[in-house]
Amino acid sequence: MHIELHYPSTHNTLPGVADHLRQLLPLLDWLAIHGIAVESWYAPAAEIDSEDDLAFTCSDPACVPAFSHRQPATAAIAVFDAEDAVRADDGIRPLALWSGEERSAGAFLLHSLCTRQYGQPCQLLLQSQLISPLEERHALVRLVQALVQWWPVSSLEVGIGNAHETDADDAVAESAVWMRYLPKVVASEDVPDGSQLVTIHGIDGAPKGTLILAVDAERFDPASAAHQQAARLLATCPLS
Repeated sequence: MHIELHYPSTHNTLPGVADHLRQLLPLLDWLAIHGIAVESWYAPAAEIDSEDDLAFTCSDPACVPAFSHRQPATAAIAVFDAEDAVRADDGIRPLALWSGEERSAGAFLLHSLCTRQYGQPCQLLLQSQLISPLEERHALVRLVQALVQWWPVSSLEVGIGNAHETDADDAVAESAVWMRYLPKVVASEDVPDGSQLVTIHGIDGAPKGTLILAVDAERFDPASAAHQQAARLLATCPLS
């Protein structure tokens, strides 16, 4: 399962690495409740294995904990500062973290901050495997509700495949979306038949946007042809 969201930048210049890491703490605290401790995130991120599942083991000796006592770790800041120093464009910083073990339960997180002048939205990608709450409808709806409070989300998708996979079967999975969020009211006639609409509210209780579910089930079943078809229809439905 993966979650990908975009939001407009408010930065004229990029914040320091420590501040960038702190921006992720609300999300990491949420994930900690579901079994991924804040101190278990590492930097730099492990590479994605394009042939199979996620590969979380990092062989680089510079792979260090990203946080210590819920504060950005000095060694991790140094790693990301070194990456900044050799990056050609100072208008973007793709900060990647990982947690877990190879072929085991874990997650990959990529948060790309951009400046206004860069001309592209900021992006957050959370990719997981074998983490039960991130495969369950109710937990994912709660997470989306939280994400739109933490960032001014302009679009969000919950996909059923690995966002980095490249072979034919995984390309089909990548184009299948279980959930989509838009920061506006979406009418039932604008979505594929059978989709469920969930209103997402702001902190003040006012409607903030709409989450569209291709399948109204507690878990998405990749083996179900009906689930796959509904997810492909939602992925290709023109909603923005």
